[in-house]
Amino acid sequence: DRAAHARVVASFGAACRGGDVAELLALLDPAVVLRSDGGGVVRAALRPVSGARNVGRFLVGVLAKNPRLRPEPAATADGVGLLLVEDGAPLGVVTFGSREGRVTDVWIQQNPAKLTRWPRAGLPTG
Repeated sequence: DRAAHARVVASFGAACRGGDVAELLALLDPAVVLRSDGGGVVRAALRPVSGARNVGRFLVGVLAKNPRLRPEPAATADGVGLLLVEDGAPLGVVTFGSREGRVTDVWIQQNPAKLTRWPRAGLPTG
């Protein structure tokens, strides 16, 4: 259900922007898996991150180390996702798998060669 997926992603983005770790953990399925792709060009997790606590800590750590990085809603081929924006420039796209109101998969694309669809921030989400 795309509407339910969009609600989960919106809540996830709000929890990230607000630094609400408890809310973020509540949105993650206990078996959630995060994968990232930097294409060997930018820094990314080399292996999948598994489990709600590990994924939550990973995400909070990334945002803490990059306080200017803002997750903003973006339309993706997989439904609503998040565009990672710093100073108006897109640095990554996050897409999600969700089920029963929880995030089951997080895919972070940071490879600049694969971000050409997002030339600027502030994309519509419809």
